Formats: sequence, C-alpha cells, structure tokens
Amino acid sequence: LLASGSPADTPAVAVERGTTHHERRVFSTIEDLPESVATCGLKSPTLLIVGATVKLSPWWPWRDQAGDAIAPTTSPAYDLQTGLPSEDTREWFTEHSRTLGKLREIGDGVRQTRGEEPAEEGDPSPAR
Repeated sequence: LLASGSPADTPAVAVERGTTHHERRVFSTIEDLPESVATCGLKSPTLLIVGATVKLSPWWPWRDQAGDAIAPTTSPAYDLQTGLPSEDTREWFTEHSRTLGKLREIGDGVRQTRGEEPAEEGDPSPAR
C-alpha cells in the first residue's frame, strides 16, 4: 500500500480470530502494522481492515480530550486488545446513526446502479 502511494498514517487494524473469545486486535497505521502484527505474534486467520473507517471503531485507542479519534502520536504505534470487546456498542451506534444511514444510502445507490434491490429493512443494527 505504501509503495502505491497510500499515506503512511492511514489507520489499520488486524483482527485475529474475530468474534471468538480468543479475538485479538492490533490497531496501528499501515506503516507500523507489519511490525506491530509480528511483535504481537498474530497468526492466521487474521482479517486486515485499512482506511479511515478504522478510526470510526469505538475501540480506536487514540483520542483527543474531546473523545474524537486522532492519529497515533508515536512511532511505531500500535495498541493490542484481547478478547471480545466488552463495551456496549449501542451508544456508539446511536451516536453515529447519521453516518451509518448515509453509508446505507450509498450502498442502496450502488445496488440500484447495478439493478439490484435495496437492502432489506430487517437489518438488526441498532442504528436502523
């Protein structure tokens, strides 16, 4: 990604054994992620998520005094989190429901462009 011109401070997270009690998450930047994953010893299966949406996670570890997500201030920067997140995310989904609604609208627009039906209303997300 770096060789293709992506900014070094692009947020990223590696999620090992996601949705299990053995889940581990390493939040970092794309510049520091390879070293961070190696240092923390993550193994397959591990999902990589890269881009600005990573900072929308309620578990993004770097925040300013107002609680807004910011870029890491040290390098190499990483934060290892283990186990299933225990935080109740309902508050986060409520707070970010406008953003989630916009993302759904964009998705519906893409589906319509492809001639597909919009997403069903039965989505269990609390933001719906």
